[in-house]
Amino acid sequence: RRAPLAPKHVKELAHQGYKVLVQPSNRRAIHEKEYAKAGGIIEEDISAACLIVGVKRPPEDKLIPRKTYAFFSHTIKAQEANMSLLDEILKQEIRLIDYEKMMDPKGTRVVAFGQWAGVAG
Repeated sequence: RRAPLAPKHVKELAHQGYKVLVQPSNRRAIHEKEYAKAGGIIEEDISAACLIVGVKRPPEDKLIPRKTYAFFSHTIKAQEANMSLLDEILKQEIRLIDYEKMMDPKGTRVVAFGQWAGVAG
């Protein structure tokens, strides 16, 4: 149900001249109409995107080769359940921006959902 960008972020990006593709979803807390009103382009095929952002890991069979992805991959601790995702990312020459490793100069994580992440979905 969570989304990496709110419509206000899409609006800011669109006003700066960026084309923002938004995949349709009947599970997201924010309806796609709100993204369209903000300037987002509702599109199932996001293969034209140069940066693909999400919250949770995408299904391995949906990864698009040689793209840049940003999401919580849960691979940094080499957890066995997530290693096939990392293998596939490497195989497909994907650049991964893992939110878990985005830190300020003091080593504090700058992207986190906090105590309500599991409750919010």
